[in-house]
Amino acid sequence: VGGLGDVVTSLSRAVQDLGHKVEVILPKYDCLNLSSVKDLHYQQSFTWGGTEIKVWFGKVEDLPVYFLEPQNG
Repeated sequence: VGGLGDVVTSLSRAVQDLGHKVEVILPKYDCLNLSSVKDLHYQQSFTWGGTEIKVWFGKVEDLPVYFLEPQNG
């Protein structure tokens, strides 16, 4: 993943090792390389401030990751 992604993964693992439940939430930007996300799939949508937000879910190294994709178009 590289850079910030490596930091998020390492920190999440350390917190998990302390016995805490960890779920990561990130914006789903078009420029993201999602090749390391396993089983990425659309989960649901909700509306916030008049904007539809699509929620995607997958796992990175067995860490649950949610991606939020606003429909601004």
